[in-house]
Amino acid sequence: MNLAGNQVNGTIPKFIGGFRDLRGLYLSFNQLGGSIPSEIGGNCGKLEHLELAGNILVEGIPKSIGKCRGLKTLLLYSDMLDEVIPIELGQLRQLEVLDISRNNIGGCILAELGNCSKLSVLVLSNLWDPLPNVSSSRDSFSMGKLEFTTDEFNFYEGTIPAEITILPSLRLVWAPRATLEGQLPGSWGSCGNLEMLNLANNYFSGKFPEGFSNCKKLHFLILSSNRLTGEIFDKIPVPCMTLFDIIGNYLSGSIPKFNNDACAPFQSLRGDPSNFHDSTSAYISYFTHRTQIESTLPLFGDGDSFTMFHNFGSNNLTGTVQSMTIASERLGKQTVYAFFAGRNNLIRSFPGSFFEKCDQVKGMMLNVSNNGLSGEFPPESSTMCNAVSWSGNGFSIQIQKNEIVPTISNLFDKQCNMFPNSGLIRDQSRDHKHRMKNFSNTSSY
Repeated sequence: MNLAGNQVNGTIPKFIGGFRDLRGLYLSFNQLGGSIPSEIGGNCGKLEHLELAGNILVEGIPKSIGKCRGLKTLLLYSDMLDEVIPIELGQLRQLEVLDISRNNIGGCILAELGNCSKLSVLVLSNLWDPLPNVSSSRDSFSMGKLEFTTDEFNFYEGTIPAEITILPSLRLVWAPRATLEGQLPGSWGSCGNLEMLNLANNYFSGKFPEGFSNCKKLHFLILSSNRLTGEIFDKIPVPCMTLFDIIGNYLSGSIPKFNNDACAPFQSLRGDPSNFHDSTSAYISYFTHRTQIESTLPLFGDGDSFTMFHNFGSNNLTGTVQSMTIASERLGKQTVYAFFAGRNNLIRSFPGSFFEKCDQVKGMMLNVSNNGLSGEFPPESSTMCNAVSWSGNGFSIQIQKNEIVPTISNLFDKQCNMFPNSGLIRDQSRDHKHRMKNFSNTSSY
């Protein structure tokens, strides 16, 4: 039954629970209010897809949904649901996609979700409004509907249980600004399929997990604005990642010369997410696409550009920069590479070897401002690189010009928030204005 996007109002009728052969119930993006009837779980043995997102549904997630043992997708985002995640959801062994973001749900992330052995997408919070943009519509419902879905209000307790992080099919975990705290999970030993992990703007503490070294397909890792300490392990596949953002932590030691194996093949998921037939790929495409379109970075250029952004900024990192943290497989004339390490404790002169691969990319941006670097700027950079910013250090050459970006200082005066949603929506109380002034705050997911 598909009535999505039809401005259906009222409540979800209880008699839907009597449809024994129902395989899909699609009621998203309507005007439905009231609670989700528990009767949905009465005769749902064949139900595979339950999508009730983008309504005005209230109260809790019914425990009876746990009886729908064949359920593959459960989409409840952008409603007004509250209470906690029911433990009965752990009975959904066939569940692949769970999205409960943009509600008022609290409590702990249940370890029982680790029983959902086929889970590939888990979205606990989302700072981007996924509802269709109807701001130009004259329809009074559409305009009013957006008033209920303008922010994320889920508030969880504790951390993400290891029972979830070791799920072998997990490809995407998205939980920015979700009030998660405690030790960042260290058990990622079964993460061979994990591609995207966003835990930005939480309160995670403890050491940087060495377990990420096993996540060979991981190309989005966003841990910005937490309280992580310790050193970064050299076996983490940072050179293969399109986005690695750890700005705003308390990490120490040097930036490693990463010893990673060959990069896993990168599957392009550009384009309209609705064109993908499986929900998991559609979600990965959506978050990849939103990260790109929310960016104001001019060097993202046309649709042919392939951008890699590695952000080590605003930590306690020491030593010197050794080389570009980019794998040879990711080089190419369509690649734009951004390396940010501003507001650390880097010292010594900047090595010319850093720019050895610079002529093998379309463009480059470098920010190592507000460190203790000194000495001469490597002369070879002027001919090999497109845009380099040196501010707040003792270098004799401060700005390199090119045909794409007039000067890096002018660029960041106008475009200082590269990723308005990475590091992404940053806690305003954490020295936000100071960070923005120095264009260290480049992310808010």
